[in-house]
Amino acid sequence: MMANIEKKIMKLCVCKAERPKFKEVAPILLSNPQMASVLIVDYETEVYSLPTNVFNFDTQTKREQIRGLTKIAFDIFDQRFLRKMKTSESKGIVVIADEESRRMMYTAIGANVAKEKSIACVFDIKDSVQNILTLNLDVYYLLNIADLSDNDFKHVIRDICGRACQNCAVFLTFDHFDEEDGWRVDILQKVLSKKQVQPPQAIVAFNAFNPFVALIDSTANLGYIHTFRERGFRLDAVASPIDKPASITAGVSRNTDFDETTSSKLAYRLASIFEQMSEFPTVRYYRAFHRQNRLIAEMFLKHFKERQKSTSKNRRVYSRNYTLIIVDRSIDLLTPILHSSTYLPFVFQELELIYNSGDNQIDEKLSKISVDQVYQTVIDLVKQNSSDAQNDQKKRSLQQHIENIEMMNNKLKNGYRALMDVESMVLGKSKTSKASDKNVKEKTIKKLLHATHKAITPLDIIRLFTIYLLTEEKIVPKYEKLLKNKKQLTAAELEKVSEFAKLTKRLFEANKIALQKLIDKPMIAQIINAFSRGKLSNDTFPEAERGRGSDSRNKIFIFMLGGLSYSELQFAGNFDGKLEVNLCSDGVMTSRMFYEHLIRNS
Repeated sequence: MMANIEKKIMKLCVCKAERPKFKEVAPILLSNPQMASVLIVDYETEVYSLPTNVFNFDTQTKREQIRGLTKIAFDIFDQRFLRKMKTSESKGIVVIADEESRRMMYTAIGANVAKEKSIACVFDIKDSVQNILTLNLDVYYLLNIADLSDNDFKHVIRDICGRACQNCAVFLTFDHFDEEDGWRVDILQKVLSKKQVQPPQAIVAFNAFNPFVALIDSTANLGYIHTFRERGFRLDAVASPIDKPASITAGVSRNTDFDETTSSKLAYRLASIFEQMSEFPTVRYYRAFHRQNRLIAEMFLKHFKERQKSTSKNRRVYSRNYTLIIVDRSIDLLTPILHSSTYLPFVFQELELIYNSGDNQIDEKLSKISVDQVYQTVIDLVKQNSSDAQNDQKKRSLQQHIENIEMMNNKLKNGYRALMDVESMVLGKSKTSKASDKNVKEKTIKKLLHATHKAITPLDIIRLFTIYLLTEEKIVPKYEKLLKNKKQLTAAELEKVSEFAKLTKRLFEANKIALQKLIDKPMIAQIINAFSRGKLSNDTFPEAERGRGSDSRNKIFIFMLGGLSYSELQFAGNFDGKLEVNLCSDGVMTSRMFYEHLIRNS
């Protein structure tokens, strides 16, 4: 029967000369409830597999081939989700998930594993999944309830109440620490109780961006920076009670409870990752002007020890190969707004193209290649793999990169190259002589503003002039006039440029960081370099728990509170052939997202 269903769908594909929409395939499924293991669907984007892969791994990928944080993400989903699926008389399993949870599942398990577990379809919570489709199946809800809108949450509750299936269960992708989300957990429990279904279970998962990068939240948390600005850039407004007298800090931040809750959530999720790795790291944190880094470090130790006690019966042995270093976005607000000159950051940040090439090894080879050299590098890789007739996945991956490079080159030809040259000049990286630097810089900027470049957006101009204001006192009046006349920036946008530059300068002062050092090398790269040489300052990066022994210089795990930029991801992986570098954050953001966080929502 299942073979016949595949033939029907494949015949439909041939007739249309392309993959049909899911709604065209649905009647075949509805008339054949025994669809288990035949079709895997991402309903929202109408992508399904026959067995084309909708997950990160090729359908032939074996479990033992995945590695690093990708392996840890797989293990968490395997142990806390897949293995908890009950075996029943049903014909298969349907998963209904929100976008964030679906993404985490896609990066954690491969299509082959989904098929092993008889996962037939993966639907979005907004889809109207008919009961006739699930009547003989098990339905598992995978939810990140904290980030669901009220309408989506109501829709999920109605869906669970009216769902007709063999078995039903609800899994929470992250956890439910927020007090403000407690009422949602209570409602879920009452609904499941009436259906005689067990309470929701927390997976405490994370998004494995690649084997060396982990994301443990759906958004970057920048509340401490907002507080700093709202309080007039006063350090005492966000300082740690440990570092400042109680009389100064008492009641200064209206976000104190929120900050502690957020810190607890992030610390708990970090602890979950290290517990799954069977690693108890040395914990260090950046001594910032605010208390968030220290809070997360202390709460990490608290949660980790609690989890140790709860699993003591299993006699798990913990290794000490890692040093966890907790930092925050305020140490480097320059890197996220710089225009990318390396290939993969350019694709993500400048093209704003999120894609999955399907081959981590090729992505790693291209991650640090400059935009000028990447085309030849890809051509060389194509030649190397041309004789490998079996490896279709590599060929598809390289084809995707060739398409990306074509888009990148078009953007560079349409003014982006000139923009990047001006930015280098503003930052003092230009090769022009020092005597003529200022004159050349002014002429080049004026020429750029006079020209009409299709690829340059208002956001690019905002980024450029924010950087300009970090090196100069104010925008030259003639630039302001040109910007307004050419309608590249409004007066309000110019004001926001000044505001962001002022905020960045004050944060540099608060953290005692020199701009020139960040121009030379991003702060994350400086931390990695200092750590590898045993030169990371104990005053600036104190241990959260003294007496646990010296750092392991074998593996480093850096957690960035407030989001990683795509440019910083290139530092994950192997450093100098000796140090394994893992990066983790509550989110990854483009410069557009960064400005929306810090300026437009102010």
